[in-house]
Amino acid sequence: MRRPIFHNSHTTELSENATIEKYETALRTFFGARYCIALSSGTAALIAALHAIGIEEGDEVITSPAAPLCTAYPILSRKAELLFTDIQQDNFGLDLAAMEKLLSPHTRAIIEVPMWGYSFPADQVRSWARDRGLALIFDLAHCTGAQYKNKPLSAFCDIACFSTQKNKVFSTGEGGFLLTDNESWYIRACMYSRMGELNGIDFGLNFKISHLQARAGIEGLIDLPNNLARRRYNSEMIAGSITHPNIEAFPLLQDGCPNYQRLILRTKNGAAGLAQYMEKNNIPSDIIKYKVRPLYDYPILSGVKRSCPNAEHTLETMTTIPVHVNYTMEQLYDIIDVINRCPV
Repeated sequence: MRRPIFHNSHTTELSENATIEKYETALRTFFGARYCIALSSGTAALIAALHAIGIEEGDEVITSPAAPLCTAYPILSRKAELLFTDIQQDNFGLDLAAMEKLLSPHTRAIIEVPMWGYSFPADQVRSWARDRGLALIFDLAHCTGAQYKNKPLSAFCDIACFSTQKNKVFSTGEGGFLLTDNESWYIRACMYSRMGELNGIDFGLNFKISHLQARAGIEGLIDLPNNLARRRYNSEMIAGSITHPNIEAFPLLQDGCPNYQRLILRTKNGAAGLAQYMEKNNIPSDIIKYKVRPLYDYPILSGVKRSCPNAEHTLETMTTIPVHVNYTMEQLYDIIDVINRCPV
C-alpha cells in the first residue's frame, strides 16, 4: 500500500516524493516490514507512534529509567502518565515482574529502549504485552541493524521507531523512521506526520523528511551491512583483549546480535572514574557527554520517581566507548592499552 501523499502537479515535488518513497521501500525491504514512514527525527517517530495507537491524556505508558530523555519527552507531549519500571540485571530489557505490579486499567502501552545497540529478550516482552492487550513500541534509536534470534528487533513489536541523527550507526544527518505491520496505525501515523493532509478535519504536525535526507539514507543503507560488520569486529577485538581485573565488556545476550552503537564496558566498582580516565585519554564516553543517569533523577521527571535498582546499578557501573568503522588497527591497540592500564 502506498502512503498518502500531497497531490501536486509540480514535477520537482513529484520527483522529491518519489525519492522519499524509494527510501521508504528500501527500509521496508531491509527490515522486512509492511509499512514505513520516513520522518524528520526519532522524536517525531515516537510522537507519531503514540498518536497512532491513540495515547491520550490520562493514559499510562511504561518505559525504562535507563532510557534517554528523548524517550520520555514524547510521552509527556501526549499528556500521558509516564511510569518507570526496572530493567533486567544484564540487559536493557524491561523487568516483566516489576511491570506487572504497575498495571492498571489506564495502562495502554510499553516503550522498550535497548540502549547503545544491545539486544534484549524481545520475544518475552512481546508475548507479555500481547497477553495483556498492551501496545508495544520499541525505541530503536540506537539499534539499526541489531538483531535477536536472527531477526531485526523491529520484528518483535507493534511499532518500531528509529533515529538517523548524525551520531547513529545509520545516519542521514538528521531524521528518523517508523516501521509497523499494522495498516490502521500506519495510516494514522502518516496522516498525523503530514499535518492531517491539510484536510481541515484531521489534526497533524509537519514531521516530513526531505528528499536530500532520503537520498542519503538510500546510499547509507547499501553500506550498512559493511558498517555493522566493521563495528562488530572492532568491538569483539577490544572486548577480547581486556585483561584488566576490574573491567569487562557488557555481557551479550544469548541469541542477541548488537549493532555496537557503542561498546559498553562495566566495572566492579563505580564507573565514574573509568569514564573520566577514558576521557582524559581522548576516548569519549556517552555517560559523560549526556550526563547519563536514571531519568527520574532529572528535575523535570522527579515527580514520577520509582525505585529501579537494576537500572541504577547498570548505569553506575558502566561506560561507553566508540568503535568507529574508520579506526585503524593501531588505534584499536591504543584503546586496548588504555583500558588495560586504567588505575581505577
